[in-house]
Amino acid sequence: MPIPSGYVSTVDLSLYSPKIAAYSNISLEIAFADLPNTVHDQAYFITANPSYSFITYDFAHVMYSTQFSNFSRYIVSYIPATVTQKASFHLMTKYNTLLAGAGNDRIVDEYLVQL
Repeated sequence: MPIPSGYVSTVDLSLYSPKIAAYSNISLEIAFADLPNTVHDQAYFITANPSYSFITYDFAHVMYSTQFSNFSRYIVSYIPATVTQKASFHLMTKYNTLLAGAGNDRIVDEYLVQL
């Protein structure tokens, strides 16, 4: 699904980006948006295939069921690791701050790099 035009981050991530993603197998968990540390129920869950040629990401079930709503997830870009370059991710997530879309929409636009 293409990213709708005009999507601009609504969260100031200047203190948190790029985040360092440390992983040794095909999955990792990293803090979502501007949340300090990794909070399991508010974290990215990123999974790659064994050759790291593509990735997917999602969130813990609790984010969908008890806190936020109307999620749209986009992998803007992903560069797999090579012998000379670390992997990097550019992810964009749009969501609503309350259940059933009763709150404000937020757009989180993040860059993550492999440790």
